[in-house]
Amino acid sequence: MKTRLSLFIIFLLLFDFSNNIYAQLLTPYNLDFEENYFNNITGWTLSRRSEENGFLVSIDQNSPFSGRQSARLEHTSKKNIGNATFSQTIDASIYRNRQVKFSAWLRLEGDINSPAIFLSSRTVDMKIAQNQSDNTVLSTQWTKLEVVLDIPKEAKTITYGLTYNSRGTVFIDDCNFDFVRDGDSAYYEKPNPLEEYELKYLTAFAKSYGHIKYFCANKTVVDADWHDVLLKGINLRKNVKSEEDIISVLNKFYSTLAPQVMLSNDKNNIAKSQPQTHRFSVLKIYKGIPTNLVENYLTENKTVSLSSSLNDKKGVVVQYIENLAPHSGREITASVNAKLKEASKFSKANIAIRFEDVMGDFIDYKQSDDIVSKKWQKYNISHKIPDATTRALVILSFNGYGEAYFDDIQINLKENNQNIAKINLNNKSFEKHIPFDKDNWLIANETIRGKYEVSYSTKEKYEGKSSLLIYSDPASLPNSPKYGEIITEKIAGNVFLSFPIAIEADIEEGRINDSVYVDYITYPKAAEFDFSTGKNDNFNFSWQDRTSRIAMFIEVWNLLKHFSLTNINADSLNNALEKGLKAVAISNSKIDFRNILQDLLDISEDIRARVWFNDDNSQKYSLPFIIEKIDDRFFVASGNLDRNDIDFYELTQNKINFGDEIIEINGKTTEELFGNKITKSNKKWKNIREVMLYRVGEENSSLKFKLKRNDGEIFEQTLVRNIKSNFVTRQKTSPIVKIDPNTIYLNFSYMDDKYINSYIDTLATYKNFIIDLRGDIIVSEAFISLILDKHFESSQICLPFFAKPNKELMTYYKQSGVYAPVETKKLDGKFIFLTDWQTSGNSELFASVVKDTKVGKIVGQATQGALVSSITIRLDADFSISLGTVYGYSPKGKALLNAPVEPDIPVKTTIEDLKNNIDPIFEAAIKALK
Repeated sequence: MKTRLSLFIIFLLLFDFSNNIYAQLLTPYNLDFEENYFNNITGWTLSRRSEENGFLVSIDQNSPFSGRQSARLEHTSKKNIGNATFSQTIDASIYRNRQVKFSAWLRLEGDINSPAIFLSSRTVDMKIAQNQSDNTVLSTQWTKLEVVLDIPKEAKTITYGLTYNSRGTVFIDDCNFDFVRDGDSAYYEKPNPLEEYELKYLTAFAKSYGHIKYFCANKTVVDADWHDVLLKGINLRKNVKSEEDIISVLNKFYSTLAPQVMLSNDKNNIAKSQPQTHRFSVLKIYKGIPTNLVENYLTENKTVSLSSSLNDKKGVVVQYIENLAPHSGREITASVNAKLKEASKFSKANIAIRFEDVMGDFIDYKQSDDIVSKKWQKYNISHKIPDATTRALVILSFNGYGEAYFDDIQINLKENNQNIAKINLNNKSFEKHIPFDKDNWLIANETIRGKYEVSYSTKEKYEGKSSLLIYSDPASLPNSPKYGEIITEKIAGNVFLSFPIAIEADIEEGRINDSVYVDYITYPKAAEFDFSTGKNDNFNFSWQDRTSRIAMFIEVWNLLKHFSLTNINADSLNNALEKGLKAVAISNSKIDFRNILQDLLDISEDIRARVWFNDDNSQKYSLPFIIEKIDDRFFVASGNLDRNDIDFYELTQNKINFGDEIIEINGKTTEELFGNKITKSNKKWKNIREVMLYRVGEENSSLKFKLKRNDGEIFEQTLVRNIKSNFVTRQKTSPIVKIDPNTIYLNFSYMDDKYINSYIDTLATYKNFIIDLRGDIIVSEAFISLILDKHFESSQICLPFFAKPNKELMTYYKQSGVYAPVETKKLDGKFIFLTDWQTSGNSELFASVVKDTKVGKIVGQATQGALVSSITIRLDADFSISLGTVYGYSPKGKALLNAPVEPDIPVKTTIEDLKNNIDPIFEAAIKALK
């Protein structure tokens, strides 16, 4: 229908510029203050009022209670003191109706007025319950304080931390937050093996549960308390003795919860589709993996009309306005004549301006009212040019199906409400039918990903001969549900589940924007669902309760089945369900239950999939060294490539040397211990993870080693796990090191863009750069624009959208594009980038850009080959899991999952390297420069 012209793709992050910074965490985090970046104490907040009162919080490494550092709160000004609050806020859902305890170790310097620790809860309507510790006299010696609180059933959040109102300096370390164990066990079901038909029923229920919870758009389903649904459904197992019972019990169970659902022993006898109209059919869709987090750019779920725009991408064209720095503070105005044609109900277009600084980073954004008219109308925007703006981006966008036309764009500068200058855009009236490139309007990458087309139209125009057309065909959207489509799946031996993916709904009066929210919908009427679970009112989810364990296992299994981003064999998934249900039914320890859940997650072969609970210390401490694999043999290696004081002391005390070979641990050979497969992505990472999980354990737990010295002597030694796990990592820890007058080393794991910018003048004096990507980084790919004199494509991140069960992807949302070279001071010289199995997430994306742009040589070992990032999902009974949630692609479109970035100059670690604690990758980089 339309001819697409040649494309020039530019990097854009146009449509959600708000920073999703959450004051609320799901679970307690960083209670030992060991995870911090640039003196920001991760997970903790010093209130704004505290800062106004002259207080400052920072890291102290001089005398921690445990580990390597504590947090320090001090009064730093001569102002009136006031109060200081240093705290952490978490979700309260699993702690309701329970008593909890917060404890911390504190010491005080330079004052006699003691601080206190506090614990509070807050409801949605701002009702507060609070308690704080007694006025314990503190000194320079560490003292433990504790406080307890009963959490109301209406609580939304829990906050705990430190409060102080004097001039001294308070140190806090080694905090703990947990339930106060009480008489709940009276209501817990004891471990007991599942009977044959209990297992068959639970298998069928688990499979039906995920389909209905996540993909049935019925009103009762949307509003349901799924804790109660899950408990009630599990308890119905006692009424089942045959497959006929499974069908009968579940049909009755779902008859009021989701009346459109049907179970049958005949795969041809399935649920009937309702007579549906395009306007009134609704379904549930998911961006990313559903979670109980506040919705953000990684996760969102909603009920939408099947006729609304299921395409979350936009068709976008842009043009830069350069040299705006002299006009800071003046007003810029933009206008466009536009209309929609043959557009779906929820389609809309916009004109917008994005303001950027000299590095191309976002400063501000202004967007017009939605363009929805079918007639030509003028749309205007006006905005003050922010300070630090050097250029702006004029953006024309369309979201939906149909046609959007734009014509006659005018840009003006104003001062004191008077026009002072007109800014001329290239091809502002679209009269020249020239390619879309850097001398014209540019087509954003999202346009192509969203299957939009951009062209010139001579049939529709406001004035002149032609206009710009952005077009999208509904048929271009992959895997979108069809009207009347029925989902059918075998959930037991001869038991079939079926239901319509979209259901008919009556929309009440009132305009509905973008999506059909539940408040606007009257669903098919059904009898009221009975949510009674048979549990006592004082019952709370707990790993100690058999039903709770079964429920949490079913939740995790369904998340893998319907939303895991890795491919899981259907037989493996079904086998894991049966095996896991049997195991959790008889599990009798918290660690054992955690391991069962981890075994389930491991079938996904997702490196980022893990499970933990709040007070889990079973992996907190480590042996004083790394176990390194070389040629199928395992050796003792230093846990720090910069300094080895701690592990060297520990090893010499135990008469062990770097490079000693490990023969056995606790009577088992290394092949027996570390031979299990965990992930396909990177063979090196597979071995590292297996060894790492075995190396860590509870504090002061011990392992008996049989080792072989370099001279062949075999000896035995018992070693204790007594160092915090995060202290033992095979990385360099220095941000910047001058190697020689021409060569500098940069460790990107310990800096960000602002840090680099502050050193840019100094960096520009060097000619050789060694850049360490071994670890996750927050330095952006914009760094490469300091090196290249041309545009280059960014890496791509891809977020999936789900609209059907079993991971049938509706579409992808990809972000990618092009970086422009900066006009500031450039870096010139030779560049070497270091990678190994620790190169993951942002650093792996960065490495892929280095590889494709050939901006420098990659030296080292293969990257991790994993999903780019993970998201936390809160279970009950203080358990949480994480799953990989974003795909990563190189600029050339190569998927990084299971396909690591390979080095240009591969480096193999040798036994001699271990003996002498040499970093062979760094040494190879020096050699490559020479």
